Amino acid sequence: MSDSGKRKRGRPRTIDRDEVVLTAMKIWWAEGAAVSLNEISRRTGLSKSSLYREFGGEDGLMAAALGQYRARSVVPLLTLFKRGLSPRDTLAFVVQGTTADHGLPAGCFFTKLRLTGRALGDATKLLVGQIEEERRSTFEEWFRIVDESGLLNPALTPPQAARYLDAQLTLILVRLAANDPVVAIREDANLALGALLV
Repeated sequence: MSDSGKRKRGRPRTIDRDEVVLTAMKIWWAEGAAVSLNEISRRTGLSKSSLYREFGGEDGLMAAALGQYRARSVVPLLTLFKRGLSPRDTLAFVVQGTTADHGLPAGCFFTKLRLTGRALGDATKLLVGQIEEERRSTFEEWFRIVDESGLLNPALTPPQAARYLDAQLTLILVRLAANDPVVAIREDANLALGALLV
């Protein structure tokens, strides 16, 4: 065999980073963060050493997966609060968008990591905290505008309303992951969120 026909040894396999991150995200989202890197390696067909080389280990891959989830799901949700719609329409769109079938596992990857009893790695934990703060600040700012327009329930302050909205969205996502009927989830959510407004 000529030199040109010999396979080069030790050459790392080319990785489709986005595809690996998406696959890992779907696995952890559907089955929980306890799924090991060995199992992720088996299902992606990549060696564990390749995953370490590309992501620095399980924490790096999980943080990358959460970052991809943020771009796909969290940012579009928060954008709804900046579209200038009426408060009622905004909340209705939030419920509709949160409960829509996006062809991904039911519920929310961020919420699953946020509520996991398993200790998260430092990079993943940091990103969970950043997303929590991003949501909180977006909700509070929106409720300040709603309050200034006289449409916020007078029994609530913007921070209280933001915490309530966060809790209701978490409940929606937990119920979706539990495969509760979507129609019932939407009806209950619209009823609960209606209490935020006058």
